[in-house]
Amino acid sequence: IRGILAQQRECVLERLSKISNSHVLYDGLTVFQKAEEGQSKRIALEDIKGVKEAGWKPGMQVSKLPCRDNRSESVKKLQASFGIVLKKLFKHSESWPFREPVDKQLTSYFEVITEPMDLSTMCEKLNKFEYRSKSSFEFDFFLMINNCRRYNPPASTYYKAANKLEEEFIKL
Repeated sequence: IRGILAQQRECVLERLSKISNSHVLYDGLTVFQKAEEGQSKRIALEDIKGVKEAGWKPGMQVSKLPCRDNRSESVKKLQASFGIVLKKLFKHSESWPFREPVDKQLTSYFEVITEPMDLSTMCEKLNKFEYRSKSSFEFDFFLMINNCRRYNPPASTYYKAANKLEEEFIKL
């Protein structure tokens, strides 16, 4: 299984490198090293290697204000705890069926399950700050588990994995 996963990873990375420049590394800026001590040096954004390649165009708005996090302290703490829980769930040995969305080509699944959910989608929602309460986070987790149970027979590996992952979630 490790060999198959390594091959899949290499395939995904190869495909990503064909459609993205995220793997390209540019030399660092040396203009600041050349500035005399005590002087500030300015450089035009378009002169930085990789900026244009990343999609920036002259005329795009550049914020001069630092990013402010307007979330309340309680929401920040919730987000942090949800992140810890998701990390532990991803590492759990029985989480493998839930780490990524169900393949869209499995049409029979989507005929039964109208609101799919998986751990990756939960991570995306967490990163977008969509979880504002424990109940919304739990709702998505149990939606994922119940979807699995609705689609798969009780004797299946998937159903059993759902039971084990649910046990782990309740412990956390």
